[in-house]
Amino acid sequence: MRVGRVILVVVLVLLSCGREAEAPAAGQTERRIVHTAALSGEVASLKEVEPQVRSVAEAMGGFVSDSTATNDELTVTVRVPDAKLTEAMERLAALSTHVSSKRVSGDDVTTEFVDLTSQQKNLTAARERLVALLARAANATEALEVNRALTEVQGQLEQVQGRLAVMDSKLKLATVVVTFVPRVSMGEWRPLEVASNSVAALGLLLKAIANLAIVVLVFSPLWAPVVLLIRRRSRLV
Repeated sequence: MRVGRVILVVVLVLLSCGREAEAPAAGQTERRIVHTAALSGEVASLKEVEPQVRSVAEAMGGFVSDSTATNDELTVTVRVPDAKLTEAMERLAALSTHVSSKRVSGDDVTTEFVDLTSQQKNLTAARERLVALLARAANATEALEVNRALTEVQGQLEQVQGRLAVMDSKLKLATVVVTFVPRVSMGEWRPLEVASNSVAALGLLLKAIANLAIVVLVFSPLWAPVVLLIRRRSRLV
């Protein structure tokens, strides 16, 4: 076995794996659609609705992947089984007193899925071929060269498998981003509270008037002569 032969095998494998797979013919390949959704609405209490969102996700067989809360907004990212996306959206919408917006979109990843699957198949075959060549290496130099090629192929295979795993997760579990804000309330009519507040305000007003009267009375020795003088002059005129 020659080292050049090993290099040629590796080059051919890498070139074949680098080519994009041909687009699948219509009706021959199952479509692969990644679904994402967004829901916005108003709730009475942000603090109370967060565990409710988590309960819905778990009841659907999913989970909460991210949650961000402020005084004015709650954003929760939920992963639910793709087949239960519609039901999950309905249950999440039911938590809101008013749904502001609702959106569901799909990304067709069929071509990419077929391409990655093809690369995985080719790289796996290349790895098996290199393992067989390594077992028949005539000397240390050939074994080292084959092992380097094997490491290269194995690295690319793991990258492809990782991308396939991520895609498979997205295909199986749809992503829903839920955003809730506090409900805008016009307020309830509370006549007793209004009356109580009015009485309190009246009491403050009377207290202020009484305080002013005391101040005027205390300083009367200063302003009273001036007032009398002005009145006398006005009568003389």
